[in-house]
Amino acid sequence: MALNEAAFESPDYLVANDENKFFGTHQVTCHMAAIYWAFRALGKTEKESRSALKAITRSVCPGCLGTHDQHGSLQSAAYGQLFCTTAVAMNATCMVGDVVIMPTAQMPMHSMVIVEKRVNPARVMIRGFNNHQTFLASKPQPPYMRYDKVTRDLAARVMPSNNLYYVKEYTYIKAAVAAAAALGVAV
Repeated sequence: MALNEAAFESPDYLVANDENKFFGTHQVTCHMAAIYWAFRALGKTEKESRSALKAITRSVCPGCLGTHDQHGSLQSAAYGQLFCTTAVAMNATCMVGDVVIMPTAQMPMHSMVIVEKRVNPARVMIRGFNNHQTFLASKPQPPYMRYDKVTRDLAARVMPSNNLYYVKEYTYIKAAVAAAAALGVAV
């Protein structure tokens, strides 16, 4: 399965309760969904993908590390460092399966997967988790803190002036494997 195909699989079951907590402590984010999809693209089961994602999230969580009294989601700076160091500015060479991040590669605030690329007219279509703020003005409106089942035109985002970057699919999956391996999680 390719990353763009995995992005059509709802990761909503990662959400453990109404407060959208991951394993009771961590809030699920778009970054976590993209990482989960990367493991699914490798052919990992839901359980294996969830386990690897859990290990990565906990490895950088200030609450789990004992440096803070709160457990957060996967922090943007840690995500940028682990997954987005090879990001390049959005351009015509992006491909289906690449991961779009915004507004910076060092501290991404949103991640989406390219699931379709059209040439005429030129369009990049994405899928993501928690697209609510990014596509706030779109119809139908994306759900808050849930999987967005609608394939959306990247040009329709609310703040088109935001800087866009992308990480090549192969490089993103390689980063997921390296992050898990560094924690002793076999993938």
